[in-house]
Amino acid sequence: AYEDAAQFFNWALEAQRFLQDVEPRIRCELLLALGGALRFSGRLRESREAFQRAIDLARSNAFADLLWEAARGLRPTVRFAPLPDELALHALEDAWKLSTDDQLSLRVRVLAQLACIPPHSLSTEESNRLSRRAAVKRIT
Repeated sequence: AYEDAAQFFNWALEAQRFLQDVEPRIRCELLLALGGALRFSGRLRESREAFQRAIDLARSNAFADLLWEAARGLRPTVRFAPLPDELALHALEDAWKLSTDDQLSLRVRVLAQLACIPPHSLSTEESNRLSRRAAVKRIT
């Protein structure tokens, strides 16, 4: 079904070309959905390309939450913690910079994800520091 989903998301993205005033957020969400469907169908290179396009769009529109979602799509489980991924790292760093204090839940999720990505995940001290910072933000 993931192959079918990827095709449908591609069609939806193509159909947007015929619309005026396409909301960037909707396009970005479609790219994230496409990236996920491609990943689950085993088409990893194409999946990264879709996530890259989503990150570029999210970055240019200051969608901090969608930057975090893109990073999660690139690194869906904790088993990726020792593997470096510059694309995901920069998406998370930008999500942190773009998020505001009133987006506490997002900021906690970004810090938690940063703790699980090199270079942070390679240093127990740094990973713990980010995790503690996320926990303190969650409590306060």
